[in-house]
Amino acid sequence: MNARANASEKLSLGRFAPVAFGFLLTFAILVVFSPLLKSDFINFDDPHYVTENPRVSEGFTWPNVKWAFTESHSGNWHPLTWMSHMLDCEMHGLRAGGHHFTNILLHALNSLLLFACFRRMTGAFWRCALVAWLFALHPLHVESVAWISERKDVLSTFFGLLSLWFYIRFVHRQSGAGWKTPGAPAAYSLALIAFALSLMSKPMLVTFPFVLLLLDVWPFKRGAWFTVEKAGKENVGKISPLIIEKLPFFALSIVACLITVLTQKSGGAVQSIEKYSLEHRIGNTIISYVRYLEKTFWPTDLAIFYPYQTWNVWLVVAAFLLLLGITVFGVRILKKHPFVAVGWFWFLGMLVPVIGIVQVGEQAMADRYAYVPVVGIFVAVIWAIHARTKMKFRKPVFMAGAAVAVLLAFLTHGQAKLWRDSETLFQHALSVTKENYIAHNTLGLEYMGRGDMDKSKFHFSEAVRIRRNYADPLCNLGTIFAQEGNLMEAKRLFQEALTADPQFEQAHYNLGNLYRNEGEIEAARLQFLAVIEINANNADAHSNLGIIAAQFGDMETAARHFREVTRVQPEDAGAYFNLGLALANLGDFNAAYGFFQTALILRPGFAEAEREIANLSVR
Repeated sequence: MNARANASEKLSLGRFAPVAFGFLLTFAILVVFSPLLKSDFINFDDPHYVTENPRVSEGFTWPNVKWAFTESHSGNWHPLTWMSHMLDCEMHGLRAGGHHFTNILLHALNSLLLFACFRRMTGAFWRCALVAWLFALHPLHVESVAWISERKDVLSTFFGLLSLWFYIRFVHRQSGAGWKTPGAPAAYSLALIAFALSLMSKPMLVTFPFVLLLLDVWPFKRGAWFTVEKAGKENVGKISPLIIEKLPFFALSIVACLITVLTQKSGGAVQSIEKYSLEHRIGNTIISYVRYLEKTFWPTDLAIFYPYQTWNVWLVVAAFLLLLGITVFGVRILKKHPFVAVGWFWFLGMLVPVIGIVQVGEQAMADRYAYVPVVGIFVAVIWAIHARTKMKFRKPVFMAGAAVAVLLAFLTHGQAKLWRDSETLFQHALSVTKENYIAHNTLGLEYMGRGDMDKSKFHFSEAVRIRRNYADPLCNLGTIFAQEGNLMEAKRLFQEALTADPQFEQAHYNLGNLYRNEGEIEAARLQFLAVIEINANNADAHSNLGIIAAQFGDMETAARHFREVTRVQPEDAGAYFNLGLALANLGDFNAAYGFFQTALILRPGFAEAEREIANLSVR
């Protein structure tokens, strides 16, 4: 297969062409994405993932690695992603440029791996080079590379393509004597391990086993998935060994799906059927497939967030007929041009986990979700054009394709510049989408952080106007009114936020502080209890509960909450001091002395701790 393909490649540059192309592609990626090296973190997810996540920002330590494997955070379980962020913080601290460079490096590795995999499978150098270039420098892929929180995207893809590389080696090695061929079991095992690592980075590639089955059809041409054999007088269907050999991959996918559903439900990311009806989800799914196609061929008006919307039923029907037509066409030409069906079903299947039937998050679709799926479209179109173009026209057609690829690189460079900071990114989102309440809320937070309360109020108010039951801007507006001294309006907004989302941790906490400042201690205590019921690791709520308990003389309860603070924030000197005070009041002077010493070690010159140690020393 490779020899025939190579023979037809009239534009071959010789044996060093793959290496030369690899250097060219890497250089192009570094140049096109270079604006990211001067870009900042954004205030959408990056605080949860890096800048305000103490487990990550502390760097690569054993307790933090243990946390990555044993806890879910932000509705996700992806320990390898957390570890990669920890390593970045270890090397670069909170300098965003270093984190961006890691994403760029992983994207470059993914592009080179994709080229190597398809060239190994098909031998078609120029077609594979064009697929890799489009993958590397398509504007639709900027989000996955530019967004530091989307490290999980580029990391999971790296391990997924590594798994594909080992699977290719397995197929080539066992094609003769099967599993007994030297090296075949090892290649298979490495493919399985790499796939597991991909799922531990992000469970995006859960449909990867189906992709392997598609590749068995083309370009491997390994045979049918099901066979019919004669058994006596009857024909008996048998499952092909091709499916059986994928069962361990399917098992890993099932486990990853179960873990994901449980963690995202516990994190509140899965939206209820009442919020988005099944009818609306199906409509959005069909429209989204077509919108991904549109943005693949015409990548304009790209945004970090696309609001969920209701579509006209006839538009949904038209989109469905388009998808059905392409599917029927691909199946009908399967024998003559199998790459069309394989590429098309790659695209459809890889999007299934994020297409919206199970609605996770508020978005209708997302550029990052297309990172791997659109490879199928690239392959189908490029191979189809090559197959239907006469030999004498192939060079001009290829040159036209190369020109388009260069144009896309310029567009990608421009898209990367939009990720300079949160203001630039979300102002752009407002300019290319309608009624974008997430963009308004995020800009409100950005301006609040800068102290520009007028702009902050405007954007929060716009977010509430667009979506009245959106708890985040309601709570944020409440915070502004509380700072301005309008406590009655602040209280109303916090309560309205809790009506919209009774599990909104920050609203409970803010309302608790407001009650406490007004002297309504019991009401404040109930709000702080609600906070730790939602999130047992909220150190501030535990600290406030400890202080309230101590004020009422309940030192056992106070000690329990202060101990929780030291568990969650082991570097908090004040927590150890408060715990020492509570234990001293309970008569446990030895334990109190030890905690005062710990507080002094963590904060040298801690005068109150020194005084308590002196008092205990004379007892």
